[in-house]
Amino acid sequence: MDYDKKLAGYALNHKERKEYLGPHFRKHKTDREEDQYRNDYQRDCDRIIWSNAFRRLQNKTQVFAHDDDDHYRRRLTHSIEVAGIACSIARKLSLNEDATRAIALGHDIGHAPFGHAGEKALNEILRDNKKLGKYFPEGVRQPVPLRGFNHCAHAIEVVERIETLHGIDPGLDLCLDIRDGILKHIYHIKRNADDIKKEPFSALSEIVKCKEYQDYHECNYGSLEAQCVWFADKVTYLFGDLEDAIRAKIFRFDIMRQRKMLDKLMRMAQKMAEKAKLKFNISSTNIETQIVAAIKPLECDIVRAARKAKLDKVLSAKFKNHYEEKYPKTGMQELYDKSDEIQARYRDDDVRQFIFWRNKAISVMIADCVRATEQRIVDKSIKSVDDVLDDDERIVDVSDDLKKSWREGKDNFYKKAMEEILFRHRIILRHTYNAGHKIRRLFEIYDSDEGYELVPSDYKDTTTENYEAIIRDSGVTKNHDLKDIMKIITIRNYIAGMTDAFVNQKLKEYTGI
Repeated sequence: MDYDKKLAGYALNHKERKEYLGPHFRKHKTDREEDQYRNDYQRDCDRIIWSNAFRRLQNKTQVFAHDDDDHYRRRLTHSIEVAGIACSIARKLSLNEDATRAIALGHDIGHAPFGHAGEKALNEILRDNKKLGKYFPEGVRQPVPLRGFNHCAHAIEVVERIETLHGIDPGLDLCLDIRDGILKHIYHIKRNADDIKKEPFSALSEIVKCKEYQDYHECNYGSLEAQCVWFADKVTYLFGDLEDAIRAKIFRFDIMRQRKMLDKLMRMAQKMAEKAKLKFNISSTNIETQIVAAIKPLECDIVRAARKAKLDKVLSAKFKNHYEEKYPKTGMQELYDKSDEIQARYRDDDVRQFIFWRNKAISVMIADCVRATEQRIVDKSIKSVDDVLDDDERIVDVSDDLKKSWREGKDNFYKKAMEEILFRHRIILRHTYNAGHKIRRLFEIYDSDEGYELVPSDYKDTTTENYEAIIRDSGVTKNHDLKDIMKIITIRNYIAGMTDAFVNQKLKEYTGI
C-alpha cells in the first residue's frame, strides 16, 4: 500500500516536493537516489539517527545536570519524546509522519553541551568577539551564522557541513523540507532590535539573512509537519521540565493546583468527554473519571508555594553574589538549611502523582491542538503546502483560551511556574554558572596559540575543507584574516559538539581541576 496516498493535500509528499523543488529538494544526487525500502524522508531520518551528533545527545543536558540523577532527561530523551507527540498529531491530521519524525529527531542536534546554559555562554562569546566584529560588523551579511550562537542555526551547520555522509562527503545532505523544519522549530520569527543585539540568532529573520540560508525561502512558520514539531517541543519540555523539577524537589506537585492552566485542562477534558458521548454515542465516563481522578485529590498550598518562591529569590541572589566573591561563605549554610527543611516536607509520591496527571494533561492538549488546527485549516481554506507556507500565522497550536493560560496570557502558567520559580532556583543557577564558566574557560584555552594545537588536526582540516570556500566567497581573501575566522569556527564547532562529560574531561586534562 502506498503510504503517500493517505496524506492530506497540505502534507509534505516526497514525490510531489521533489518534482516541485527540483534541484533544491536535495543538494546532491547519488546512485542511491531511489531506495526500494525507504522514501526520501525515511532516509533522512536514518541519516540523523546514525550521525555522531545525534548519538552525543545522550550525554547533553536538558535542564538538570544528569550527574545528580539518572532519571533526569537528556537531549536524546527529549528528542524521542518530541517525535512521539509530533507524530501523534501528524497522524491525526493526515500529515507526513516520516518527515515529522525526521524533523523532530533532528531539531536539537545542534545543541551545545550543558543545554541552554552552554548555548548562552557560546552566544555571548561569539557575540562579543572583537575579531568577528572586525570582519563582520553589525549590518554586514554573514556567510554563515557567526556573531552569536543558537542551537537551531547550529543544527543546520551540523547537518550541512560538520557531519559527514558515508564518512566522506560534508553534511548529511538532507531534503530541504527536513532542514527547513529543523530550523523553524525556533522560538520567534521577529524580535525587537535590542533583543536581536543581545541574541542575534534567536530570531529566524536574522538567521535567513545569512548568505547560505537563502534556500529556506521567506520567514514563515514552516510546513505543518515542522509546526507539529514546534508544538510537540513546547509540550514536551513543559511537562518534562516539571517532572524533573518535582524529582529535584524544587516543586511540590500541588503548587500547580493554583494555576489557571490546570482548571482549563479540567474543563476541556469534561467538554471533550461530553462531545464524544454526543457525537459517537459512546460512554465517556471512563475519560472523565480518569481526568477527575488525576486532578481532584490535589490540594492547593499557596502559602508554601509563595514562601518557596520568595526564598529561592533570596537564595538566587546570595548564590550569585557568593560566586562573585561579594559575600563570604558565612550565612549561606543557614539559607540552604531553610530551603532543605522545606524540601524535606515534600511527599515521596509527588513524582508518581505528577506522571499520572501528566499523561491525562498531554492527551487533552494533543486533542485540543488537533481540533483547533483542523478548524484553522478549514477557516483559512488550506489546501496545499504552498497555502501553509504563504500563511502568516501559526496553524498547528492549541485553542486561544489554552494558549493564554499556558504561555501567552499575562499570568500564564509557563511564566509564573517556570520562568519565575524553576529557572531562578539555585540548583539551575548553579548549573548555569558552572556551565558558562567551563565553556568560557575551554574557549579561552583553545583560542590561544598553544591551546589551538590541542584541537585534533584532522578536525581542523575537515573544518577548513567545509568552510574555507564559503568564507572566501563572502569577501575575506587575506590569509591572515581567513586564518582568524577559520580558527574561531573550528573552536566553536568543536566545543558545541562536545558532551557534558567530554568538556569536564578536557578541562581536567588541561587544568587539573
